[in-house]
Amino acid sequence: MHIIFFAVDIDICRMPSDKPLFDNLAVFKESLSEAVEFFRTLVMPESNPILERTVHKQFQDIAYQGNIMLFYFRGEIEKMSRLDGLLSEGQREAFAEICEKMNDFIRLAHGASNEMAFKPIAEMLCSIYTDMIVQANKLGDFGGAVRFLANEFKGFADNVKKRAG
Repeated sequence: MHIIFFAVDIDICRMPSDKPLFDNLAVFKESLSEAVEFFRTLVMPESNPILERTVHKQFQDIAYQGNIMLFYFRGEIEKMSRLDGLLSEGQREAFAEICEKMNDFIRLAHGASNEMAFKPIAEMLCSIYTDMIVQANKLGDFGGAVRFLANEFKGFADNVKKRAG
């Protein structure tokens, strides 16, 4: 559900005029969220204790989230590439470098099992955010989707920083 709504938010950033097309989806999301919350209240916490996630599992989750965000970022690059003259060769190279940075952080997260890896991963995420914002600003009005993804990376970096201590 979150992935679908993330995609909708990206599409709205790219084409704000399409927002009315997604109005019914917001009602669906609210209804589904209410149903999920109802079922959550039915669970008895004392009979189902929350399992603590291992550090390795936390890193696997970070890598998984990174892969999803990389997928969407590459999709946005592909969409922009189809608009004649929108991306210069320098921008294409910058986007390729950002994708490589994303791959690097995903590889690091996949191989991490020690809490010491939270800090370098957070630093990598901050660097990705900065690079994406620079490119979004260069794109002007066409940079809305990249800016949206960059802000998601910023939030992601903030969460990882909290784990780093």
